Amino acid sequence: MVRHAEQFSVSDVLQKWNVSKSLVSRWGKQYRISKQTLGDSSGRKRLGPNGRPVQHPEIETFAINLFDKFRSEGKAIPMTVLREKTKTFAKTIGIDIECSVGWGSKFMKRNNLSTRTKTSGKQQPPANYEEAILNFQTDYVRTIIAANIEDPERIINVDETPICFDMPYKTTLEKKER
Repeated sequence: MVRHAEQFSVSDVLQKWNVSKSLVSRWGKQYRISKQTLGDSSGRKRLGPNGRPVQHPEIETFAINLFDKFRSEGKAIPMTVLREKTKTFAKTIGIDIECSVGWGSKFMKRNNLSTRTKTSGKQQPPANYEEAILNFQTDYVRTIIAANIEDPERIINVDETPICFDMPYKTTLEKKER
């Protein structure tokens, strides 16, 4: 009703909903107060849905351009990489900014980004995989015979999964679909 009164007139509201003028006036006053403070007990004004303005727009522009570059090339860009590269850029232009986890989450919110887990399609064996297995087995037996390995303790099992110190990231940033 208050929005209708702002758009048209109070008398239009009175006729349409059959309420008293004092009631519409009181609701309008409450609406304006709540719009300013949103019920904050300290009386301070809230910043609204977007928060305060970005302090360093050049850093924001660099980060979004970096994201766009990585994604246009089909590369994954985890938040940690984006934060590190943005922090390095900021230092080169003389701005001391931390690019913390909180900065990253707010950056994602401001630019409508989300994290997602990278997925891959089902792997298919090569067309000639049976022949490749036979060749490997024959070569393996020839190597064993040529090396004169007779002691079974000298043959080891190497089918364990290796753990690399430089593991690839599991998540990447992606634009949210609306």
